[in-house]
Amino acid sequence: MLLLSDQGGRGRSAVMCCDASSLGDSGSIVKLFLSRQGGYQGKKPALVLSLLSFNKLTLLAMVAPITSRVRGHGFEVILNGRMVSGAILCQQVKMIDFTVRGITFAEKAPDEVINTALAKVRAIVSAAK
Repeated sequence: MLLLSDQGGRGRSAVMCCDASSLGDSGSIVKLFLSRQGGYQGKKPALVLSLLSFNKLTLLAMVAPITSRVRGHGFEVILNGRMVSGAILCQQVKMIDFTVRGITFAEKAPDEVINTALAKVRAIVSAAK
């Protein structure tokens, strides 16, 4: 269990608790508070892309947000999970501090979805050869 103090930019101290192992490994679908977008402030789903060893070491995680609005462009990966369905937005990858985002595990993504999402992220950040 991690106990951290966070100022949260509001001038008051808050203690946040989390268990780094509850974050899960690459392929975990989690729900967390992302920055305010379009007026929505609740928890949003995201796919964890980084490995658990990295997440524990840095207290950060690389995630791709999941939206219920499927637009059909080339960097979306469709997810039809038991608890979460929608489009994984591989072009909107974020590094987040999971200790202050209120992360909860939802489910594990299928291997095919994980591999496709990682391949699309690699295509964005890899140099052409």
